[in-house]
Amino acid sequence: MSGLVLCSSCSRHVRASERTCPFCNEAQPAVRPPAPTYAKPLSRAAIVFASATAITACGKTQKDDPPQAVTLYGVPPIDAGNSIVPITLPDEASTTFEPHGEVEVGALKMMTTGKLADGERVMKDLHGRIRGCYTRGLVNNPSMQGKVTLSVKVAANGEVLEAKVSEKKDIDSLPADCMAAVIKKARFAAPGAAGASFTVRITCTTPDGG
Repeated sequence: MSGLVLCSSCSRHVRASERTCPFCNEAQPAVRPPAPTYAKPLSRAAIVFASATAITACGKTQKDDPPQAVTLYGVPPIDAGNSIVPITLPDEASTTFEPHGEVEVGALKMMTTGKLADGERVMKDLHGRIRGCYTRGLVNNPSMQGKVTLSVKVAANGEVLEAKVSEKKDIDSLPADCMAAVIKKARFAAPGAAGASFTVRITCTTPDGG
């Protein structure tokens, strides 16, 4: 799809004419990174690759050909923290295919006495990237909607030690794992010597499903 650039905040493909990202609501600078281009044309049913090439123990790639970044409106070019992941575009997809989805990030449920003073703010800042994970999953499964619960452990200095999927309902593994990877890269205010642990539920819906 032509005329797409990467959002400077959530790294999703948006139109060059859009001054505010419709997915994370961040104002866009005048100059933004261009969307990746394909090394060769892809048919609408082609399998494309969305993340960096995984490296085998001997230092060679797992695939003979380098992975291709999918260039679709509203979809990031790569998955946060994931290895090679094939994406099959749905049969009805075309160069104008635009998956739409929304996520609601619930309140943090603290599992320890340690508190996160900026927990809600950090999760709000991650909303666009989390939504990008869901939108990415809609490329494979356009009708997918459901809930994901993530369990997160935070170190004394605010670094996320662990973020994993503890429960999911009607959500594929790819977007769920992507959401966990996004949170794994977050940084919170130092909760104190004991650290902190919490769970958070993310509800994913499509416009048609409500």
